[in-house]
Amino acid sequence: MKGLIWMLGVWFQSDQVYRFRPCIWMVPSRQEFDSTRRSHFLKRDLGYVVPNGIDTSVFTPRSRESSRTELGLDDLPLFVCAGRLDMSKGTRHAIRALALLRDRGCRARLAILGSGPDREALEALTRELGVEQGVLFTGPQPHHVLTRYLTAADAFLFPSELNEAAPQAPLQALACGTPLIASRVGSVPELVDRPGENGLLVTAGDPESLASAMEHLLRDAKLWERLSRSGLARVRGEYTLEAMIERTVAVYEIASKRLRSGRAE
Repeated sequence: MKGLIWMLGVWFQSDQVYRFRPCIWMVPSRQEFDSTRRSHFLKRDLGYVVPNGIDTSVFTPRSRESSRTELGLDDLPLFVCAGRLDMSKGTRHAIRALALLRDRGCRARLAILGSGPDREALEALTRELGVEQGVLFTGPQPHHVLTRYLTAADAFLFPSELNEAAPQAPLQALACGTPLIASRVGSVPELVDRPGENGLLVTAGDPESLASAMEHLLRDAKLWERLSRSGLARVRGEYTLEAMIERTVAVYEIASKRLRSGRAE
């Protein structure tokens, strides 16, 4: 509360409230729209949602078998996480979910791509749970290697506990035709707007929920095909670089017209 009061004081004293009120503004998700409008005292009718886009010429489907061969992986089911290794990203829940699958007699592997302050703690967790042989820590990888892991995977896991505004990793996975299992947080439900059709949503911070979704996907080939096909279509329809650029230019044109008419900054 003290921080909010301080911020309001700064805004009013520096006239920021009045400076930005007439501006055209953009956010990358509907989830960010109202919070941004309120925190910056912006006008609702001057705001636009322009989702982030990804390069679908880089992140694109390819043979799962070829990707696994290039990575030196066997034919065990593979799940992939990618991102910063800190507790808020929920990677520990993916490790615990893998252990739950093992206890149910379902063998699988988990590849964890990325770096961060909690790598040692996550490695220790794999040893504690006895799944260290099934978890591969690769460190951060360039896009061409990340794409190989995504296309080699049976599913991409996004177990974040953050109020994610516009995460890129789920988009990259879906663009590769890889089914997505993600926490129901932030803007993720905007991306997975038809759970069970273009992705699976699970309870954040709940390894049991995550493990159940992973097992369900491995045991239902028709579900895998549906999620792969519909997830790919979702990204190609709404989240490409081309779509982002086109929408951004359209907003700039609106702003330019208002500026010329003297109605906005």
